[in-house]
Amino acid sequence: MSKRLLKRWVNQIARAVPLRSILVVPFVLQTFIAVGLTGWLSLRNGQEAVNEVATQLRQEISNKIEQHLDYYLKFPVFINKIDSEAIYHRHFNINDLASIEEHLLNIIQLFPNVNSILFASEEKVFIEARKLSDNQIVLFSSSSDTNFSLFYYNLDSKWNKIKSYKMIDNLDPRQELWYKNIINGKGKTVWSKVSEDLEFEDELAIIQGIALYDENQNLLGITGVKISLNHINQFLQNLRIGQSGQTFILDQSGKLIASSSPEIKASFQSKNSVSYQQNLIQSTMQFLFNNFRDFKQIKTTQNLCFKLNGEQQFVQVVPFNDSSGLQWLIVVVIPESDFMDKIYENTRITILLCITALFVAILLGSITSRWVTQSIQSMSQAASAISQGDWNKIVIGRTKELFDLAQLFNKMAKQLQLSFTALKQREANLTEAQKLAHIGSWEWDLRTHNFTCSDELLRILGQEDNDLTFHHYYQLIHLDDQYTYQEMIHQAIEEGYSFELDYRMIRIDGSIRYVYGKGQPTVNSQGKTIRLLGTVMDISERKLAEKALKNSEAELKQKTQQLEQTLEELQKTQAHLIQSEKMSSLGQLVAGIAHEINNPVSFIYGNIIFAKEYAENLIELIEIYKHSYQPNSEVIEKTEAIDLEYLLQDFPKLIDSMKMGADRIQCIVKSLRNFSRLDESPIKNIDIHEGLENTLLILQSRLKNSVEKASIEIIKDYGNLPKVECYAGLLNQVFMNILVNAIDATEEYNSHRSELELQKHPSWIKIKTEFIQSQPLASSGLYSRFNRFQIVAQDSIRIRIQDNGPGISESTQKRLFDPFFTTKPLGKGTGLGLSISYQIITEKHRGQLQCLSETGVGTEFIITIPVSQSHA
Repeated sequence: MSKRLLKRWVNQIARAVPLRSILVVPFVLQTFIAVGLTGWLSLRNGQEAVNEVATQLRQEISNKIEQHLDYYLKFPVFINKIDSEAIYHRHFNINDLASIEEHLLNIIQLFPNVNSILFASEEKVFIEARKLSDNQIVLFSSSSDTNFSLFYYNLDSKWNKIKSYKMIDNLDPRQELWYKNIINGKGKTVWSKVSEDLEFEDELAIIQGIALYDENQNLLGITGVKISLNHINQFLQNLRIGQSGQTFILDQSGKLIASSSPEIKASFQSKNSVSYQQNLIQSTMQFLFNNFRDFKQIKTTQNLCFKLNGEQQFVQVVPFNDSSGLQWLIVVVIPESDFMDKIYENTRITILLCITALFVAILLGSITSRWVTQSIQSMSQAASAISQGDWNKIVIGRTKELFDLAQLFNKMAKQLQLSFTALKQREANLTEAQKLAHIGSWEWDLRTHNFTCSDELLRILGQEDNDLTFHHYYQLIHLDDQYTYQEMIHQAIEEGYSFELDYRMIRIDGSIRYVYGKGQPTVNSQGKTIRLLGTVMDISERKLAEKALKNSEAELKQKTQQLEQTLEELQKTQAHLIQSEKMSSLGQLVAGIAHEINNPVSFIYGNIIFAKEYAENLIELIEIYKHSYQPNSEVIEKTEAIDLEYLLQDFPKLIDSMKMGADRIQCIVKSLRNFSRLDESPIKNIDIHEGLENTLLILQSRLKNSVEKASIEIIKDYGNLPKVECYAGLLNQVFMNILVNAIDATEEYNSHRSELELQKHPSWIKIKTEFIQSQPLASSGLYSRFNRFQIVAQDSIRIRIQDNGPGISESTQKRLFDPFFTTKPLGKGTGLGLSISYQIITEKHRGQLQCLSETGVGTEFIITIPVSQSHA
């Protein structure tokens, strides 16, 4: 009944609404919704694209600054090494001012990117060779000869002093802050605090230096390289950071080092200062201070945002560190308004179009409805006349027109549906394309030959103006890829196939970019392709890596046709691949197993103590009950059934054995973790004996006596070794490989020996370590500052692993370190253990791995590696 009432109520309202309103209102409403939805989607997708572009731009700016700082700050370390080594080996006399000046001038001439090199001594001597902005080299000197006044000297082409100026009276470099900072480094290369330049007080500088000591560790002075912050300021100011973006560098105390704003000079004001002239940099620093308080907390890249005057600001903070203790923060801030102006303009245009479309829809709807209602009214009057018998007013054409009107309406509705469907499809394509990060898109209308592309595609192509035609775009494709691309386009047009392929594009500057392209045809109702839509993704970095891999594979495939040479190259390549996989997974696997075992064992171990205490209390309580109460028959029967006396004696022993087992598991877990050394840095100073002991503990089960095999005795002869700088995990792998081979060979040898022979000559493995002190090497000829590192040998350690097994034949020894060479049965060895060990010792540690063996006597492997890898 309610449905009938509702239907009747709807019909009454419909009868009350004029036909003109019924025709006009839906048409206007549909138009407004369609246009409004299009504008909203465009604004939303535009804002998402802004976030992606802003992140990409900030990352690009940060990378440029990091690369520049890495390049600009790498030279001082090398120069300080040259100076300190030259003084250490007495290649010039630090008491001879002329010798020092000549050395500094030689060095600064060799390095065009270095502007200042200095030397200062405990005798108040100060000498600095400096390169001015016009590349003119000048000299600053203060010594007893000048009464310790600092003089500025102009030099001729032969570095003779031709003119001098007095700059500072009574200079004592020992009182300078940078001098104190450097000697606090205790012989290590360190950076000084940022301070005013000694000679040019309007400039700020930072010095990387090293303290110098004689044989008795008496301080001689310092040598250093001075870096002017003006150069960094100039580099930041030359960067293009959107329309109004800024970048600056802070130290971890919040002091401003450099900035991209020419109005701001680096200062030593604290991070909560309010005297900065540039509002954006000041607000960004205040924002960072409010968020972090202590800038030392920033260890990784931070992507942040805040609002300034109601506008969103995108901020990226990137930590920058070097090996000498320099810790800076690179900050890039870009206003969102740099990207949103065009989007807001498009939004305003969309709103204006909506209003215009609404007005036009109302006007056209009114005119159309009036025309339609008049025609229907005319037909209604004719029908009324016919119903009254007035055949003279019958218009045959009117009846056909009404039929045609219905047909036209259906056709119009169908066309409107097709148009709206096409609009939705286009909006869906646009939405999907906008979600793809860093992907350009293009559209080619085959009917009008109009070709349009996105801004991202223009950036990939290196184009600025969007005036490309499809022919022009096709010409930018690499000549070798044009035919394949043309075939894909032809199939898409003729057969309606989607396509995807990798090809190369030639940018306007001549560089080549590798791209991954996808295409999708759009067909009309007849199935004919009328439009092509495509996306282009820049994959240059990945493609270059793939190309290098393919070239390597092609070269490997070609060489496989050669007999012995091909097999050898293939084996080496496979050995490297297996080593990489093994090294990447070994540490994770061992550490994971150790972690999974350690958690439940720690739980068990922690509870065993309390379990033992509870058990002792219960046993004591049972004893009290036995002496205090007379047990009944049921208790006596149960006591005899469970053998209470034996249980009370055995239960504490059971708890003790559980504790011993838990201790044993913890010891093994600790050895596994020490063996893998997953939580340590790649290279560091370690105790070699600890690595050997961990390896032996892991292999202990194979050394014990059992029914299947005899025991193997381990004989240790450890020397007094210093800490060794090495790759601990890799070195443990070498120990493991050599010891496993020794155990395998000994077990195989013992399987053919009688029990009496085993008792008379038991098997053993001897491990001996010794320290080998370096001896100076004789050098001849003239001294060269670039080969002096090669005339001093390195302190080394030697590890000997010897067994009394069957030994190795001479023919086998020649191929012992070849990849995939093994004497073990099929399935018991890969032939890679000793090959990988040889590479680890010789290539990673610059050492030696030797094998001495005699058939029937035994085998000895000798490992020799330098104590320090930094000078190896």
